[in-house]
Amino acid sequence: MYAANRLSAINRFRRIKRTIWHLIIHRDDQCFQIIGLNRALFPRHLGLARERKEPAMTDVKTLNAEELLLRSLDLLPRDLHAWAALFAEDAVFELPYAGTFDAPTKRQGREAILAGMTWFRSLIDDLRIGEVTVHKLVGRDAVVAEYTATGKMSANGKSFDQIYIVRVEAKGGRITHFSEYFDTLRFKKHLEG
Repeated sequence: MYAANRLSAINRFRRIKRTIWHLIIHRDDQCFQIIGLNRALFPRHLGLARERKEPAMTDVKTLNAEELLLRSLDLLPRDLHAWAALFAEDAVFELPYAGTFDAPTKRQGREAILAGMTWFRSLIDDLRIGEVTVHKLVGRDAVVAEYTATGKMSANGKSFDQIYIVRVEAKGGRITHFSEYFDTLRFKKHLEG
């Protein structure tokens, strides 16, 4: 029974992921209506080139969007203050569907972003980031990526696993915009135990 429910949830998330990718790549009006996103957030000239390389862990000021994303995923499980330092002072962190579990959908400024991630990290022990696939956006310092995260819920010790799709923009070696998409109903179930 549990395996069937888990498989059903995974298949549901895969459908959502395909729809979001279609939305991001093709800017299809029907996808925007189904998902309920603001079409203006996704520029018409959006192009994707599939690439993946490991960043050189150098001075943060010289990192591009891909390197910043990979560095942030490396730091997230172990050092939140170093993680937050990757963001510009006026950066925006969006969780468009976070209202599902009564969390803010947008945080602006490094301190607000750090506070939100501190809350999230307090919920999950032994956070591990899985394989990351990065897609560069042509014409600007931005990437779209997908990755998995696993761990244990702090409150009840049950396992946590989630698939994420993120869009990251950078300027001057800092993250200026971070949008994160994930299965919020699944996350809400994790929260409820």
